[in-house]
Amino acid sequence: QDVRIEDGISPALDVGSISMGASSHPYTVGLTDSLLTVYFDDIFLPDSLSDPLGSQGFIKFRISQKDNLPWGTYIGNTAKIFFDFNAPIITNTTYHRISEDFIEENLISSIETYIPRDEISVFPNPSTGNISFKLPEGASGGILSIYDKLGRRISQAEFAGNTYALERNGLPEGVYFYEIISGNKKYSGKIGFVGN
Repeated sequence: QDVRIEDGISPALDVGSISMGASSHPYTVGLTDSLLTVYFDDIFLPDSLSDPLGSQGFIKFRISQKDNLPWGTYIGNTAKIFFDFNAPIITNTTYHRISEDFIEENLISSIETYIPRDEISVFPNPSTGNISFKLPEGASGGILSIYDKLGRRISQAEFAGNTYALERNGLPEGVYFYEIISGNKKYSGKIGFVGN
């Protein structure tokens, strides 16, 4: 019924720079000291055996490291996922060490508006081939990004008008997440591909 994610922010990161991004479901956020908490209330996820596509979700956010960190500084991240009142599931730990594996700095977008996924049309979903996206009346043009279930962006396309047809292009069967930025609004949700 309810899902809560608790993410302890590394002391090497600037909590004041957090910018929340795309998600699979509507959410609310709390920040206490260095603990970021994301609440998916009344999400009612089905179990993974009866509905593998519907049982998954994600949340994305951006955060900047503090200035002038010395080389060798270790930045790790682990989160806890709580399903209702059960004991938490602990995620794997990701890490970055300053001066190794340089990451391109992305500009934090000023786009803040989150629009629930049901305000746009996505069909057919799931699909054996292409999937069409139709923006609400009055919206026109945008950038569509597709992410895998680990939150990695696997494609991005710019389009005009209020419709866009996403070609499968050999993507394997499974669940994916989309984010559309159109004007000053952001739309996000979940799509699935079935069959070969």
